[in-house]
Amino acid sequence: MADVNSDTELDYESDVDISPENDFLEDVEPDDDGAEVAAAATQPAHAAVPADAAQVAAPALNGEDGDWSPEATDIIIQDFTEHTGPRHNLGPHACPLDFFWLMFPIALLTILVEETNRYAQQCIMRIPNSSWYDTDINEMRAFLAIQIIFGIKQQPQLWMYWSEDRRFNDAWVSGIMTIQRFKNLSRYFHCRDTSATPPRGSENYDPLFKVRNVIQTTQRTFNECFQVCRDLSVDECMVAFKGRLSFKQYMPAKPTKWGIKIWSVCDARLGYCVGYDVYTGKASRKNPRKPLGFEVVDSLCSPHFGKGHHVYVDRFFNSVDLAEHLSENGTYLCGTIMSNRKGLPPAMKRKMKTKGELMQLQKGNLVTTAFHDKRTVHLLSTNQIMGTAEDGRPLVLSDYNKYMGGVDKLDQQLSYYPVGRPGKKWWRYIVWHIINTAVYNAFIIWNKSAHNFPILKTYDHMMFRCDIADGLINGFCSRKLPGRKATRLQAIPEGTIKHHVISKIAGRKRSCVLCSLEKRKTPKGYPIETSFICKFCDVPLCKKLCFSKYHELGMNINEYCG
Repeated sequence: MADVNSDTELDYESDVDISPENDFLEDVEPDDDGAEVAAAATQPAHAAVPADAAQVAAPALNGEDGDWSPEATDIIIQDFTEHTGPRHNLGPHACPLDFFWLMFPIALLTILVEETNRYAQQCIMRIPNSSWYDTDINEMRAFLAIQIIFGIKQQPQLWMYWSEDRRFNDAWVSGIMTIQRFKNLSRYFHCRDTSATPPRGSENYDPLFKVRNVIQTTQRTFNECFQVCRDLSVDECMVAFKGRLSFKQYMPAKPTKWGIKIWSVCDARLGYCVGYDVYTGKASRKNPRKPLGFEVVDSLCSPHFGKGHHVYVDRFFNSVDLAEHLSENGTYLCGTIMSNRKGLPPAMKRKMKTKGELMQLQKGNLVTTAFHDKRTVHLLSTNQIMGTAEDGRPLVLSDYNKYMGGVDKLDQQLSYYPVGRPGKKWWRYIVWHIINTAVYNAFIIWNKSAHNFPILKTYDHMMFRCDIADGLINGFCSRKLPGRKATRLQAIPEGTIKHHVISKIAGRKRSCVLCSLEKRKTPKGYPIETSFICKFCDVPLCKKLCFSKYHELGMNINEYCG
């Protein structure tokens, strides 16, 4: 098992998952021999503990503890005065699709159309494809709608949506376009001109070049269209991917162990994603002198500096330097922390064995806490005073459990209805994740906006996605269903009966013309097919009955056809 206390950045990282059921499992302390202390289940947050159960330990301070003191002093915190909620110009009559366009602008859709057509032409020059024709914005809308519906109507194989078997067929999907057209669109779907990709190793090389325009656009729209509340949570999302990729991450403690890591900052209550960034490895870091956690939080939270936000992080990100840096920018921090982080007092490393034992030290706005329930958890904060709640837990721990789950909530909602289907191209997983996040963000803004029409109480996230898909389709259908030309029986001229010769068809069977005219079908309702044809008339006919009957009717064939 990898040492989760390691402060060294690795491409293949080990992390500890946080969930509401495991409130105290954020910090793992090594024992005297360096082995990890086994994680134990904690008591539920609602199980009250008498206030006197928390045994405040008297820390043995020495010169190495610096200015840290067990005496509580006031915490100076800037008030949060921002007006939270949606920021858009949509009227009360706006439909779900209008809210989706706030997150994923139509201009971005136009780029997808242009780049898809460009990439198709580039590929066809190498490998001809006679079935391809240029797409347009209406068809691209339909293509994205199908990708969204795939998350709601999940099938193990793609062909099942277009299957003639009623057990598998999906009339909504198969009625929009043929499977061949869908495969062509999937084959050539693109976001940027890859012929202009900077070579690897060059100064302008960007691992995310293929999706950089989509990332930059949605990073801006996510932040502009909604003002989040005071409390923010920062954590990572994992987009599952097992193919070959230089910045693929391995996290054995996560449900999704292999994939692309995306740092996210979300509203702690709603799970609205206000910012994100894709991690591409050590080579792409902007400030390698700082710890990775410091760089991530600083980058994601910088647009919110000076507003009095409270940021909640786990022990991978938290440090004394980060807490001080955020405080200097009018932002406050709370989170679990490794006890061996630089700047923490050595007294915090003392072993605790008694349940309810508590130790807290303060230096200015910095408050560090060690609390032992069924194991010891360490926290560092700048937004909460020293003390315990009614259940005997430290106030800072109660806040952490309450507000740390914003990114987890986003992850949970996105996992219900994943956009797109598995494939070989890694960048498409990022695009599908962004569209999935855009849909959920649009749903939150929809719920927080005023409407001048009644909304059912049962209207939920899934129905919102279905309405977006319907809006994207907007009646589009690329299936060509022309009326089938009726096969006319040819009148047989006098004196040419001897020329009518029956012969076997080379290739697959064809429908018998006479059986079709007389509306005869198989017991299962399929057209009757034959392997024989009249060479003179070039008409497929059944050998036993239809061949002779067809030619007997030849002189009055026009009357027979009606």
